[in-house]
Amino acid sequence: MSRGCWNIKLDVRLTRNLCRSAGARFAVCAVICFAGLNTVEAETSEREMALTAYEACVSRPAAAISVTWQPADGVFRAASGERYFASDIHLPGFGQHASAGDDLGANSRVDLQAIPLGPANRWGLVPAWIVQVDEEEKRLLQFADLQHGKALYAPDLSSGVCAGFLRHAEASARKNKTGIWDSGSGPLVFSASAPRKLEKAAGAYVIAQGRIVSLGNTRSTRYLNFGKYWKTDFTVTLKTSDEDTFNTELVLSGWRIDALAGQVVELRGVVQLKDGPHIALTHPGQLVVLENKRAGRGGQDSN
Repeated sequence: MSRGCWNIKLDVRLTRNLCRSAGARFAVCAVICFAGLNTVEAETSEREMALTAYEACVSRPAAAISVTWQPADGVFRAASGERYFASDIHLPGFGQHASAGDDLGANSRVDLQAIPLGPANRWGLVPAWIVQVDEEEKRLLQFADLQHGKALYAPDLSSGVCAGFLRHAEASARKNKTGIWDSGSGPLVFSASAPRKLEKAAGAYVIAQGRIVSLGNTRSTRYLNFGKYWKTDFTVTLKTSDEDTFNTELVLSGWRIDALAGQVVELRGVVQLKDGPHIALTHPGQLVVLENKRAGRGGQDSN
C-alpha cells in the first residue's frame, strides 16, 4: 500500500509508530491515525484519505467494469446491461439528501467503475465497490458518501483496514453533523431501551445504542437482551456458529460476546418484529462496544 496513515503528518509521533506496527489491526490503526490529525492537516488530508480508502478496499488487482449512474433506478449499469449497487452503505429515505450517485453528473471528468464483490442478489443487482476515476486518481464512492453524510455504514463485505476507513468516514460526518447527521434530519440513532420507537422503524436500517441487560443462548442462537421482557423489549441475535468470528473482532478492544452483559454497545441493522423489535447480526462490524477495555479504567462510558 503506497499511501497510508503512517504517511500523513500527525501531531503525535507515538500515533505514527502505532500505525506502523499495527500489523493485522489496521482497522483500529485507521481510526487512531485520523483522530490524531489537527484541523489544518485534516483539511489537507481529505483527498489523501479518500485515495487511501480506495487502496485499502481494493487491495488486490481486480477487474473494473465501466458503469454509468442510472438515477431513475438508483443503480449503476454496465454496457452489458448488468446492474451494480454500492455495497456496505445504506441510504436513509430522507428526500433532501442525495443518494449514491445523484451528484455524479455534475462533473463530466469523473468516470465510474464497478468492482464486483460477489454474485447478484435476488433482485439481480451485483454488490460492488464503486470507483470514481478523475484523471489519474481513484476514489471510493462509498467512502465519499459516508464522509459527506449521505449514507450510513452498513457492514457486509468490508473487513480489516477497509472497514476501519468506512467506519471512520461515517464517524467524521456524525461528529461534524454533516448531511443526514444534521440535527434536523430525524432520529438516526435509536435508544435500545425504547422498544416502541424501534417498532415504528420496522423494516428500516438503523443504528441503536444501549446497555445489554442479559445474555442468553440456545444451541443455534446467541441472544443479547436489552430489557427484562423478551416478548416486548429489544433483542439482538447472532448465530452461535458465528460467535468466534465476532469474538475475533471484539478481542481487539478487549471483549468477547460472553462478557458483554452490562456493557453499552452500538448496533446496526434492519429492525424486524419478532417478540418485540429485533436485529439479527451477520457481520462483526454491526456490533461495537462503546467502552474500550484496553484503554484502561479511565475510559469513559459512551451512554
